[in-house]
Amino acid sequence: MSKIFSILLILVNLSAAGQKVIIRDSVTGQRYWLSVGALPVGSATTARLSDTAAAIRGSIPSVSGKLNITDTAGMLSGYSRGTHTHAYATITGTPTIPTNTNQLTNGAGFLSSYAGQTNYTAYGTGTAYTLTATSAAVTFGTTSPAITITSAGTYMIYYDVQTNYNGATFAASRTISYKLRRTNNTPADLTSSTISFATQIITTLTFSPTQKQRMIIYTASAGDIIQLWGSVSVLPTAGSAQVNDASIIAVKQY
Repeated sequence: MSKIFSILLILVNLSAAGQKVIIRDSVTGQRYWLSVGALPVGSATTARLSDTAAAIRGSIPSVSGKLNITDTAGMLSGYSRGTHTHAYATITGTPTIPTNTNQLTNGAGFLSSYAGQTNYTAYGTGTAYTLTATSAAVTFGTTSPAITITSAGTYMIYYDVQTNYNGATFAASRTISYKLRRTNNTPADLTSSTISFATQIITTLTFSPTQKQRMIIYTASAGDIIQLWGSVSVLPTAGSAQVNDASIIAVKQY
């Protein structure tokens, strides 16, 4: 329409009747001869202008059939919303997602296995043990409080011991001591395992004065034998000091 409008302006502004104007189409390169004919200078009739405009419109190349935008279904075949499911399995080029932790690289060095806790327990049973003035292993008539650690590692070791005075006479306060001792693999007392307490001054009394416990952390080698040992600094002048109950429990920490 802008082309026709521009041509009409040229026609209207011709300076004399019978003048010709050459119009060149910048798209197709075609040239058009336009003439006012026998019109008064500076004027043109409405009918003549309409005829000229129709002629110009007829010369514009038609684009009919050159572009088809109605076949959108054919153009988008294979991409329809109905066939796109968003299913991960239909997508190509995806990474492999591990399904088990053993498929991952343990860069931080986390524990990959754990053998579980290893516990050792021993309880004294049978005839009670009578303390002597020399430190020695506490041995009961049936089972003594001693353990053998078969797996090396760090352990929490707990022991419990009950002392009993059996018709005992102590003219002065004496010291009763207990400890844990490793009896093989270079025998030695276990660090911080000793318990000591003072006796009362008594005469031919039978009773249990107190029960003692101790817990330590111990780094063991495979095969370590751990026993409960005990002693009294001075023997009673009558009766005895006995151990009538004792136990050892070791729990592996790592």
